[in-house]
Amino acid sequence: MTPGFNSQALLETLGGGNFILRRALSYTTMEGLYVEIPADTVTDFASSYVCGGYINFLPRPAQFSRAGLLHDAIYRNTARLDHSLIRSRLLADQLFREALELDNLPSDVCRRAYRGVRLFGRWAYKQ
Repeated sequence: MTPGFNSQALLETLGGGNFILRRALSYTTMEGLYVEIPADTVTDFASSYVCGGYINFLPRPAQFSRAGLLHDAIYRNTARLDHSLIRSRLLADQLFREALELDNLPSDVCRRAYRGVRLFGRWAYKQ
């Protein structure tokens, strides 16, 4: 199977910066693993609440991307890797970067976005 997303994300705005995925979205990793984001997953994409306030440290193209949706779903414990929950923040961050790269975002955007989630993601990650 070809690495990357299987389709575009079908989203509906909920308000307050949140969206809901209306059709399941799947992603195939470079290693051939299958990740599914189920329909009805709520996301604010790749945003961050740092120091008690809303500060988005990610480059805008990375923030509102399918990779951001994937990353958010993993952090919120809704994405499944080969039918099991993904329980690793490091893996979530690595898949985020890989998905950005497969979606052909510029390498500097991918690099800055990855550094951002590694530095600040611990506040958003749900064990």
